[in-house]
Amino acid sequence: MREIPSSQLQSLQLDILRQFDSYCTEKKLTYFLYAGTLIGAIRHKGFIPWDDDIDVMMPRPDYERLRALARTEPVGPYLELRSAETHEGHNAPFFKLADVRTDGRENYLREDIHCGIWIDIFPVDGLPADERERSAFIAEQEKEQQLLRYACRPFDFTWNPLRMAKRLYLHLRYRHLNYRQIAARLDENARKYPYDSSDAVCVSVFDAATRVFKREWFDETVRVPFEGHAFAAPARYDEVLTSMFGDYMTPPPEDQRISHHGYSAWWVDDVPEKENLG
Repeated sequence: MREIPSSQLQSLQLDILRQFDSYCTEKKLTYFLYAGTLIGAIRHKGFIPWDDDIDVMMPRPDYERLRALARTEPVGPYLELRSAETHEGHNAPFFKLADVRTDGRENYLREDIHCGIWIDIFPVDGLPADERERSAFIAEQEKEQQLLRYACRPFDFTWNPLRMAKRLYLHLRYRHLNYRQIAARLDENARKYPYDSSDAVCVSVFDAATRVFKREWFDETVRVPFEGHAFAAPARYDEVLTSMFGDYMTPPPEDQRISHHGYSAWWVDDVPEKENLG
């Protein structure tokens, strides 16, 4: 087992994104850079310097087409769509497009949850038009997301007695939950409201409460620069990013410029060095 240095993670993720973009172009699938990756493209023309992942989003109809196509036509050599639905040891209620030559884990998850180097692919789903119904739906998804976080959390010892009591309580209460079943419920609930007939949409499997968008913001696509390449973004990316982050063109204070994932990765078995380079 050979560890993959953090300096190589971004280049491997970028290679996955390039193959994903080529596949979507060939298959006429719609996707968009999302969240911090979209900020990086607009503000830095590449990765946010302290970021360590790549996020994209797909309207649910395209997401489901990707699911069906990839069963017989993989996105690329060594690449595989993985989720809690398809693989043991995965907790995500959305796809991770992973390099199967690699494995790794995030330090805020249980040790039995792991994934090779990946990019996140989030489905964008519709929301109810009625505000009360929408609020109830989002609250239900938030509840499931919290359960998923508790079910996947490792037990960490601390000398602080109050924190230790809380961690022990959460561990004993939630350790027996089946995180794959929770992820399945999140995905099933997200499909209730069709994307194409909804005025408001969101990534309700992951962050519905804070990121509700107008569907019309995703009607058109533009290509934006990212690490010397061009990838798809919503033409109205300013409205998308402003709704998510406010003044997204101003970087956060230096003490907040940190990675939020804490990920370590390694090559699986004895992959030839020439293959390591992708």
